[in-house]
Amino acid sequence: MAECPDHAVSPGVDTAWAQPTPSSILGGGLMARSTHVVGATVAVRVPLNADGDLVTAGTRIVERATAVDRVTDATVRGLEPSLNDITVTLETEVVVVGDRGEDLAVTRRALEAGIGVSVEDLEPLEQECQRAGETEPGTETEEQPLVH
Repeated sequence: MAECPDHAVSPGVDTAWAQPTPSSILGGGLMARSTHVVGATVAVRVPLNADGDLVTAGTRIVERATAVDRVTDATVRGLEPSLNDITVTLETEVVVVGDRGEDLAVTRRALEAGIGVSVEDLEPLEQECQRAGETEPGTETEEQPLVH
């Protein structure tokens, strides 16, 4: 499973502490940004002259989508060569950033907004991430007295 970014939270956790993102600074308001991880099988059109191997090139193409924070654990599941590119089917975990807890349909549209990316399958992955030092509501811990 992918590691959680420092700013990741599990769905339903209060994100009032969210750090401003460049878009929220320019837009004038502080928006709560949530991060979630999905398992994705995507077909990516990789140009024949792309730098690196097919996994690296395919990962870079998926990461160009605005909503994608990063792609991890990419594995090639299929290849389809054509005249100008190779369609690489990748099975991967994608860390997606959004303004709210997006459902899979929104995540699918965000991924397919990337040029040369088509989503074959998506599934939510359990994620127990939250910002370091934060606790979920209702799980406050008692302070332990100091012992000399």
